[in-house]
Amino acid sequence: MNFRKIVLITLVVLLFASSSIAHAQREKMAVNLGGLLIGIVGVEYEERLGSNFSYILELSSWQLNNVYYNDVYYNSISNAGVGIGNRFYPGHNALNGIYFDSALIISMMNTRRGRMQEDGVRFSSGLSIGHQWVIPGWFTADIGYGVILPIFSIYSDDHSTMSQFGGSIGNNLKFSIGYAW
Repeated sequence: MNFRKIVLITLVVLLFASSSIAHAQREKMAVNLGGLLIGIVGVEYEERLGSNFSYILELSSWQLNNVYYNDVYYNSISNAGVGIGNRFYPGHNALNGIYFDSALIISMMNTRRGRMQEDGVRFSSGLSIGHQWVIPGWFTADIGYGVILPIFSIYSDDHSTMSQFGGSIGNNLKFSIGYAW
């Protein structure tokens, strides 16, 4: 048997096995490519808990330099966050299909304006909807949209500590690719 026939047979077997492979994956690690385009580093881990549920762990980080926000100039604004949540797949095929998720997020923030520095911690909740595909083989693609709802924030600057309930609602657009096993 020559090399071309072996490759062709292997590809055909993988094509027909892809649906059973998609059901076999229990875990996924992905990178948010949409965020990378605008300077946000985001990584997501997901593990199947049943036929239509999974839990997720998300890490993200970003920094902006020399930016105006609400008509105020900042030398830098940086953020690092951790989120944990659950994901529901109504099609009874966790890791593959339409999903709804919710998460609790803790963000550590730092801003600098001239000589003044402000540090803070924000507790938020997130809700999103999306669709994830397990591509034949072991790769995943995920596109989704969500909102981030601030619950409580604590900030301290050079002179005082402040707290705030609520805040501005944030948007979250996601396009990620990953590896499932």
